[in-house]
Amino acid sequence: MRSRNTVNALESIRTFVATLRTVHALHLRATLFIVAVVAATALATHARADELPKPRIVDFSVSFDGFDQYYVTGTVVDLENVDYLTVEFGDILSGNTVQTNPDGTFGLLVWIYHAEYETFSATVTSHEGVVSDRASYWIN
Repeated sequence: MRSRNTVNALESIRTFVATLRTVHALHLRATLFIVAVVAATALATHARADELPKPRIVDFSVSFDGFDQYYVTGTVVDLENVDYLTVEFGDILSGNTVQTNPDGTFGLLVWIYHAEYETFSATVTSHEGVVSDRASYWIN
């Protein structure tokens, strides 16, 4: 026959193990809940980015000064703020970038030797990661 102290010790161990199981189960549920919330937030954010309207580049133009200098200008229009967005240029201007001014305007001065029959183009990415359609200007 077991002593009263042994019985109490065994009962305490059983209670302790049951408590550990409960804590472990609660921890697992909390971890799963956190993972589910993070996944749902990521999906919702992704879905919203797909649903957001694209920013637009308007008034995209190129002026020539007669000495192989071209000034490329435009304005970014977006439903959100347009300040300090990065405009990326393509075609003959590939590799050039500028930041928009707080009002969405931008400009780039480049020197191009004999730029005849060339396309100047640009895109912009909104603060939410939505990329605009390509704006282009062809010179001859």
